Amino acid sequence: MPQGAEAAPPMSINFQTQAAPIPAGFVQDYGLAYGLRANGDTYGWVTEATVNTAGATPLDLTAYGRDRNRAGIPQERDTVMHMQYLAGNGTTGPHGGWEYAVPSGTYIVTVSVGDQPGTGNVYDSTNTIRVEGTILINGFVGSAAQEYANATVTLPVTDGRISIDAIGGTNTKINYVTITQTTTPDTDNDGFDDIADQCINTPGVAPDGCPAVPPPDADNDGFSDAGDACPLVPGVAPDGCPAPVPPVG
Repeated sequence: MPQGAEAAPPMSINFQTQAAPIPAGFVQDYGLAYGLRANGDTYGWVTEATVNTAGATPLDLTAYGRDRNRAGIPQERDTVMHMQYLAGNGTTGPHGGWEYAVPSGTYIVTVSVGDQPGTGNVYDSTNTIRVEGTILINGFVGSAAQEYANATVTLPVTDGRISIDAIGGTNTKINYVTITQTTTPDTDNDGFDDIADQCINTPGVAPDGCPAVPPPDADNDGFSDAGDACPLVPGVAPDGCPAPVPPVG
C-alpha cells in the first residue's frame, strides 16, 4: 500500500462523476486511484483482489461513476460508483475496493448502496459491502419500494487504513461513506483507544497497543540470545561470554 497522509475524521465521501454537484457536507470521489488528495488526506480505489493488503494495487475507476439526475432523490444517493461494473448487455469492467488512510483507533463507518433499475426496469445489483473484511451489507437487491440501503458498523482499525470492498456481491453500486472516529477512553494514554488496545493498562506500540516484546536473553547479561556467543553464561562485550581469566605468574 502506498504510504500517505492520515485522515482527520469525521469525513463524508460521495461517490460520483467529477462534474456532478457535490452534496453539502461531502467531499467528492470520482474514481481516482488511491493516493494523496489536495485536501491532505489519502484515499481512493484499489483492485478488489488486493484490497486490505499491504501491497494493494491502485485502480482508476473514473469511467465508472454516474449521476442519475433524478428528481426527488438526494444527491448523495442519486450518484453511484460501480464497484463491480456489469452492463445490461453483459459487458463487464474492473472490480474495485476503496481505502482511506487513518490513524489507529476505533471508527464508526456508514455506507450506502443502491441505484435506479437497469435495463428492462430490473434492479440488477446484488449489493454487498464489507468493511475491514466484516460484512456490513449482505446481498441487498433494490426494489421499487426500497432502492437504497445503508448500514453502520463500529470497529477498530490498526493497519493504517479503512478498507471497503464488495467481495461476494454482483454489480455493487456504492453511493457514499461517512467515517467518524470514536472518543472512547485511552486508559494508558498510548494513542490506542481501549477498544482497539489489546493491553489497555500498559502503554504500547502498533499494531496491537501492547509493549514491544524484547528478544530473549536467557542469561540476563544484556545480550540477546541471537547475538550472544555464550547464551547461558552471563558475559561481557564483545561476544557476551565471560571475560577470560588472566594467567597467574
